[in-house]
Order: sequence, then C-alpha cells, then structure tokens
Amino acid sequence: MNKYYILAGLTGSAAGALLARFYFKKKYAVIAEEEINSVKDALSERKKVKAESGQHEITTEERTRYNDYIRDYVEEAPRQSQDRAYVISPNELDEYDDYETISLTLYADGTLTDDNDEVLSEDEIEEIIGKDSLNHFGEYEEDSVFVRNDARKCDYEILKSLEDYAEVLARKPYLAR
Repeated sequence: MNKYYILAGLTGSAAGALLARFYFKKKYAVIAEEEINSVKDALSERKKVKAESGQHEITTEERTRYNDYIRDYVEEAPRQSQDRAYVISPNELDEYDDYETISLTLYADGTLTDDNDEVLSEDEIEEIIGKDSLNHFGEYEEDSVFVRNDARKCDYEILKSLEDYAEVLARKPYLAR
C-alpha cells in the first residue's frame, strides 16, 4: 500500500511540474513578444524623427572612411624630451614601454654602483643621471630617487643603502679591482 502512495505522489509531482512549465513558458512568451514589439515601435519612431530632420543612417563604409580620415590627424601626446637626465616622480617610472628601467645603488659612503655592484665613475654619473639628481632624495621617497634619461631611453631607480661599499667588498671580494 505504501508503494501506491509513493507512486501517486511522484505522478502528481511530475504532472504539476509539466503543467507549471507550460504555464510559465506561455506567460513569458507573451511578455517577451510585448517587449519586442515595444522596441520595434520605438525604433520605427526614431527612424521617422530622423527622416523628418533630414538625417540619414551612417553606413559602415562611411564610418570606416571617417575613422581613417580622423586617424591621419590624431597624434600621440608629445613626450617631454630633454637633453639632460632629470628627476621624475615614482608614478612616472616605467611610463614608456620602450624605456629600460635600471636600478642603481647609492651606498652610505657616497659610492654609486650599477645593478652588478660595479662602481660608476664621476663621468659616468654625470652622463647617465647627472650629479644633481643625487641631491633629490626625500622629495618623493626618503630612500629612492627616480631619474629619466631620454638620450639613453632609460629610467633609473636610485636606491639608498645604509651600508658602506666597503662592506659589500668584504662580502664580494671579486668586485675589488
């Protein structure tokens, strides 16, 4: 007897699900049709207004021709280019894709080295970053200065170290020449 109740319950549930499906399918089809018709009416009304005002539809060909015409006159924003290296903000670092970023270290004893811990001469410092740029620590960040050299297409990140270069030489004796 229990089997019959279970079978009757399952049959009733299946029938109810089918009836609900058909009911909601019909209901939402009517709603969708009303929405489609309202959009069609709005578009036809818009075409009437355009026709009355003398405007015409822009074709894909006209749009392409116009874009090509405009593209000839649009220029990239000019880069700030200087003969000498100049200090930039941290936000400007890596601003240009074609510029290389190089990290330099200024040790506590005043020695400036490249990313291989090789000492830069006074002439190299002047040519690469300009001696004045080392006076700009603390403007944006306490322990770093960022310099752009347009002639070399490089951005330089100069980091201040608390240790002396002699301590680095003690750890890396192969640097002493």
